[in-house]
Amino acid sequence: IAALDRGGILQSIASRCPRALAWPRLRAEALDHYFLASQFGVDCKAAAIAEIAATLDIDPASILFIDDLSVERAWVESLLPSVRCVDATQRGELATLANAVVTPESRRRRRLSRDELERRQARAQASHEQDFLAGLRMHLTIRRARARDLLRAEELTLRTHQGNSTGAPYSRDELA
Repeated sequence: IAALDRGGILQSIASRCPRALAWPRLRAEALDHYFLASQFGVDCKAAAIAEIAATLDIDPASILFIDDLSVERAWVESLLPSVRCVDATQRGELATLANAVVTPESRRRRRLSRDELERRQARAQASHEQDFLAGLRMHLTIRRARARDLLRAEELTLRTHQGNSTGAPYSRDELA
């Protein structure tokens, strides 16, 4: 779990177990902070996965679902065919899934995603859009990319298509 997190892989839980039973165990094992947008006490794990994807604003095709029950994996595969499913017995191999390109930003991906979730909640609770925006105290700087920016730019072309209108990944050399 920690290795995946260091590699910029977001992690969540879709479980039939009620949160009141699962979360204290995760907290006791000091694992609770690794998981975002988790869904507990669910009847349909595929629906929970779709909710997690929507909450985190990620493409279901980027999700890997791990479960020990073949019937659960088959159900998810039938309802969400773009989600990759893996038997839980393969969990020891998961650390190899971390991206080859890891930047300081990707190491902070969970924190950045948690911050975004908090911003969305604050926006929903704000009485006026201007109050919300003023409360962010954000600053934007626009400049040409520098050589030291290319690793992050490469990572983004590999990780997401949100900032890449072509859908094609680019290496650092191509970006330079």
